[in-house]
Amino acid sequence: MHRLEIGKRSFDLPGDWNEMTSDQLCFLSVVLTGKCSVQEVKVKMLLYCLAARVCSVHGLTSRVNVPGVGRVSIDPEEMVYLSSVFDFLFDGNDLTFGLWRNPFPVFKQKRLVLYGPDDGLTNISYGQFIMLQSWQQRLKDDPEVFLSKFLSVIWKKDAFSLSEDGDSEVLKRVPMEVTRVMYWYYLGYLRMM
Repeated sequence: MHRLEIGKRSFDLPGDWNEMTSDQLCFLSVVLTGKCSVQEVKVKMLLYCLAARVCSVHGLTSRVNVPGVGRVSIDPEEMVYLSSVFDFLFDGNDLTFGLWRNPFPVFKQKRLVLYGPDDGLTNISYGQFIMLQSWQQRLKDDPEVFLSKFLSVIWKKDAFSLSEDGDSEVLKRVPMEVTRVMYWYYLGYLRMM
């Protein structure tokens, strides 16, 4: 974690993928669906993690309202410097996918409850791993269709199991930003291997 002090208040900001909360990861997922530069993404993540918002812009200086601190003037160089805490998210213009901690071991939404694997996929079977590899190849063809089938191999309704079959229809009810983060978790695991 990185500690940032603004005024008399301290803020803890994530220092890597695995220190991000599920809400922060979902926000990142939503931001990345827009046409934003890498720097814009990092600034938006900084503002989100601080629960801050830009309230006015005067010339090149922004006035940012930070809860518990009030309005703070930040020039562009300071904003770039502060947002560099999120450099770990990118390698050039590409996401690094360094997430190996499962942000959704249990996902709850209204009456839907899904149970996922342990951190680092340590409790999945060899059969599940092979199924994930197979579905990952199909994801390239049509991510919208195959993402729920892919995730149903390791996120189960009622309880986590080693079964390779899952109910992909249930995963279609999960918001897209959540399923995208679930997929990032798998990619982070592969990167860690």
